[in-house]
Amino acid sequence: SFSVFAPNSTLIYNSSADLSEAPNLLHWPSPLSSRAYALVDFPRFVPPPWGAAPIPSGAKVTPGTEKTNGYDFSNNVAGDAYVFLLGPSLSSYYAARSEFIALAGQCPLLPDFAYGTWFTYWHQYTEAEAKDDISRWESGKLPIDVWALDMNWRQTSLHHDRYYNYPATNLFTNFSEWFSFLESHGLRTYFNDHPYPVASRNAGGLQTSAEEVAFRWSGISEWLGRGLTYWWFDHNWKFSIPPPFVN
Repeated sequence: SFSVFAPNSTLIYNSSADLSEAPNLLHWPSPLSSRAYALVDFPRFVPPPWGAAPIPSGAKVTPGTEKTNGYDFSNNVAGDAYVFLLGPSLSSYYAARSEFIALAGQCPLLPDFAYGTWFTYWHQYTEAEAKDDISRWESGKLPIDVWALDMNWRQTSLHHDRYYNYPATNLFTNFSEWFSFLESHGLRTYFNDHPYPVASRNAGGLQTSAEEVAFRWSGISEWLGRGLTYWWFDHNWKFSIPPPFVN
């Protein structure tokens, strides 16, 4: 544990009193609610140049990282923390945020449509019913930018929801045609996914393993290639992709 004091000996931060349940996850405080904020640097790793894709053929792989798809965990030490001094004013608060961005890098901006109206509903839509629903939005002149199925885009029986190749063709006979229909109406769409780790079904290693990366990349990129706009990772479920080295 450690403490940070101001020059006048006023206590600014005490790690022992930090009640954050996940100090390594970013939960930046609201303005003027705290004098300091600490973020634990763990797990620490360096991603490969190819990111979350499988290792490209002929790629130069750092020795010892083959089993983690090129992700380098060799400097994965526990205990390091960054403490940002938020100060007593908005100017010091914004200055601390700028320091965080200088450390962590810029956050990508969302596309304009993401700030519009999204619609999704946990409901077993048929294609005809979904198209009728969209026509109601249009006839009512209601603004909408994203129309999406919830988790009902795929079969959920027999653990088929753990895979990407069991679409609900009993409800939508041709998803490529469905994507084209949405695009023709100026709409984006996504699939809600509760990702089931390959390690949990004994089909490979943990999060950054070659098996996990290949399975996720293959399944998602195939749907994106067919016309899906983006993938929605819904972690609020009974199972999900855990942090590295956790099953």
